[in-house]
Amino acid sequence: MAKKINTKRVSLLDEIEKNEVFIPESIQHDVEQQIVNNQQKFDKSLRIKDLLAGVKSKDTSKIQEKIELETDVLVQPEEIDIVEKAVNDIPNIDFNDEFVIEPTTKTRKNYTRYKITIKGGPRNVEFAKMLSELKKMSDGKIVHRKCDVRSIGITNDNQLKNSDVKLLKYSYTVKPLGGIVNKSTRIIVSFDAQNLDAIIIYMQKGRDKFIHQFNVTTNEEWDYIRDWIYDFYETLNFKLAKYKLVNRSYDTSPIYQTIKNLAKTRKFAVTLPNDIDSLERFKFKPINGLNTHLIFNVVKDTTKNGGGFSMEPTFKVIVTSDIDKKLYLNLSAKSEFGNKVNFTLAQLNTDKFYKAVDMFCKSFDNEVYNIDDINYNKLSKLASKRAYNRLLQVDESKNLVIRKVLNSDETRTELIENGYNPKKDYDAENIVFTMDGLVYGILQYSAISGDRDKRGYLTRKYKFKLMYQLENGDNETEISTDLDKLLSVIGI
Repeated sequence: MAKKINTKRVSLLDEIEKNEVFIPESIQHDVEQQIVNNQQKFDKSLRIKDLLAGVKSKDTSKIQEKIELETDVLVQPEEIDIVEKAVNDIPNIDFNDEFVIEPTTKTRKNYTRYKITIKGGPRNVEFAKMLSELKKMSDGKIVHRKCDVRSIGITNDNQLKNSDVKLLKYSYTVKPLGGIVNKSTRIIVSFDAQNLDAIIIYMQKGRDKFIHQFNVTTNEEWDYIRDWIYDFYETLNFKLAKYKLVNRSYDTSPIYQTIKNLAKTRKFAVTLPNDIDSLERFKFKPINGLNTHLIFNVVKDTTKNGGGFSMEPTFKVIVTSDIDKKLYLNLSAKSEFGNKVNFTLAQLNTDKFYKAVDMFCKSFDNEVYNIDDINYNKLSKLASKRAYNRLLQVDESKNLVIRKVLNSDETRTELIENGYNPKKDYDAENIVFTMDGLVYGILQYSAISGDRDKRGYLTRKYKFKLMYQLENGDNETEISTDLDKLLSVIGI
């Protein structure tokens, strides 16, 4: 049985009058306002505890008798504390709000996740229309759902801790279904029921996050938001989406479409400069494959026509490296007369250009330019880099040779090519090596699923995994967070 909670309310203002506490007149208003705020938080806490403690006595026909056991999970003290804290982190929630508690999909035996939301919501016809159009544009993939109050509160307390703008109680997550993007990639639209023209948009991709508040009053502006959401999930380029949201002129920039198409290929990581008012330069680099250290810098030529006879803007493409800062190569196109000229936007925005970049990366000879440490620099995680250096320091008598290094994107590509179907958030870096007495060794640093947290999400921990075969031995696998202990298994 759920523990009954005493809901008798005590007025803090009454207590002050009873005890005749003296408050200087100069600060009396501020103190009274603080007391009122504290009383409201106190009322919220009791409202939440009343709600959760009373779940067992409510009509359970709607939430199925067979999950009675899971109902007990919901009213555990730590769960009440989580909800209570989350609610206090939502600025416009009211203790008179009615909460809706409903079970979501059962994921495993004796485990059900519960969703807690605020009943009702603002009736915004334009928002509903936009969501319908967005779902149709994406063939049913991009949908919306009302945010759990715990998710809103935790986002406000963690990701938006230092932000003046917070998510409100009526917030909706808009994102694709089916694991197309991971859980840390999302867009949340938040409304103030008192002013439906004012909306808050929160965007997150991994550690990158951004929140923006503005008014949307016309159909054209709603169409812009719709296309913006669609473009974000199509390109998954955080900075491009951020710039486009706050600077509407981006849509009119000729170079915007080129950047968007590059990002859509998912073959190149596109980087935009910080704090720019207009798009006149950007850079991109291959995500996987050979020579991922190469950077292609696209810069608008400030001269009249960049060496050609066309009056349209032209762009230089300069190749640099994030390993060797001395590398500087100027790529060029050919004019109809055979002269070397800069690229036009039309030339940059073609499959022919993408294929030429891909071929350039594959044929680039690092030895010609005295570039080394390629493997070290393609690894993105510090632990992987340390493991790589650790293998390089092995005594020469063991004849250890590093055969291949794969970052996470390259690993996913190889798995797909070999008939596997890794998850979108698959994250593993691999170092393949051989040495005397060892047929093969693969040292992997990867994210491994852990236990579920209090909200039901699977946690992830990074560990080393060593897969190997000793001569005349079987295939073996060892997992540990201690790299030295792991390598000692094969005598390193």
